[in-house]
Amino acid sequence: MALPFDELSVREHGVRKGGSVVPAYDVSGHDTIDGRGRVLLLVHGYNNSVDVAERSFTTFVQSLQRLAGRPSLPWAVYGVHWPGDLPNKVLGTLAYGNKIAVSRHSAASLFNYLRQRHGPEGAPMSISIVAHSLGTRLTLELAEQFRAAAAASSAQIILERLVLMAAATPEFRVEDRGSLRPAVQFVRGVCVLHSTGDKVLQLAFPPGQTVGGDGFFPTAVGRYGQPARAWQQSAAMANRSGGRPKKYGHSDYWPGSESAAATAAFLGLPVAMELATNAIEEHDLPDATGIESREIGEREVAERNAFF
Repeated sequence: MALPFDELSVREHGVRKGGSVVPAYDVSGHDTIDGRGRVLLLVHGYNNSVDVAERSFTTFVQSLQRLAGRPSLPWAVYGVHWPGDLPNKVLGTLAYGNKIAVSRHSAASLFNYLRQRHGPEGAPMSISIVAHSLGTRLTLELAEQFRAAAAASSAQIILERLVLMAAATPEFRVEDRGSLRPAVQFVRGVCVLHSTGDKVLQLAFPPGQTVGGDGFFPTAVGRYGQPARAWQQSAAMANRSGGRPKKYGHSDYWPGSESAAATAAFLGLPVAMELATNAIEEHDLPDATGIESREIGEREVAERNAFF
């Protein structure tokens, strides 16, 4: 079955699990992104194979299509693959610390590819990105490279909006003097979707970052959505389909209806709305008001004296 999006990759050709970072390429082989006006990139997180990422992207795109009420979206959509995993998933889970550097190398490869692209007839291309987990680090590193290059060359790429879901990026990196704060400020708008119910970010992220030499047991942006002043918008995610809201876990974002709706709203996706039928509530009319009858008692009228 055809995927509802195109694909870019910095993973070795033909490798669907693991592999190393290579120069970015269009998976179709036809450089279909060149000349596009508006592009939406989807970036998967840590320890995702190509197959897993494709399923996640497909579910998310279909959710956006349902919200829009039509199969076509206002962007050319591309799933981005990067080698954030290993062929053995168990070993891949233990290799998180090494993948922080891989996310940065992947960002550099994607930057070198995108910087050579442009919109219709040489006009700038507008790119928005939805990223998950360690893919948010890749995305912010990519934004930083575009920021650093902006002063040195005429911009053909405009980074419009970023949606960071379950961001496996340390808070200190985006604080006022953090290394990635300028990248956040360079983008026209950033939305952070977060959850304190995310056990991966609570338990695995701090030691993983420490092992990877990226802070000492830091807090992930995706836990509390901090620093709030850095973003245009942030929202705590919870599944509200049942009776009691359940906070999102790490893997709930791509399939979640709430995260899709928050993304659609932030990206300005025209959402199809079903207008409720207006009805006037029925009320019983009050009983008709009756005038109570009263009898007037009879009186004798005294005779009037006549004067002649």
